[in-house]
Amino acid sequence: MLALTIAVTVAAAVAGGAAAVAELVSAKVTADQIDFSYDRRYVTLSGHARIFAQVVDDPARYVTMHAGYIEGDLATGRFELFGEVEIITADGALAGESVYYNMRTAEYSLHRGGVMLPFENPAGERIWGYAYAREISAEDSVIYITDGRFTTCDGLDPEYTLEIDRIEYHPDSMDITVWGGALRL
Repeated sequence: MLALTIAVTVAAAVAGGAAAVAELVSAKVTADQIDFSYDRRYVTLSGHARIFAQVVDDPARYVTMHAGYIEGDLATGRFELFGEVEIITADGALAGESVYYNMRTAEYSLHRGGVMLPFENPAGERIWGYAYAREISAEDSVIYITDGRFTTCDGLDPEYTLEIDRIEYHPDSMDITVWGGALRL
């Protein structure tokens, strides 16, 4: 098992995309095999691959990624992960067969897996939602679930499950659109 700790500067886009703010991120990389490009920006990890990255000035902002194989760009925070993927952040977790994940924007595309994400109920309390599907993605602050099910009950035998062909959820406006839905009690 090889291990390497590095610091990279990641630019995060500001609203409107006009300017960028640079943040120093500390990353610990471990795997059976680690390959870097000449400038130590691109990384390929294989065999028990793991990346733990944390914003130096804000330790509450972190991401842990585990997979059989990880390939990505440490400077932009864009990664592809394959084989028993697990990604954990302070704002939720996801797991599946393969994932594209952007650490800078928290956008992802998950294939055959599940996510655990926080939601706020009308009383302002934080509750957790669980989705399992063929495809789950987050893009431009919208969550899409295709051929799956959703519940707020934890455990293997939930009290209810919303089975769907497709769901589109806009967290900012709390708008939810469901196609081909059935409620299972």
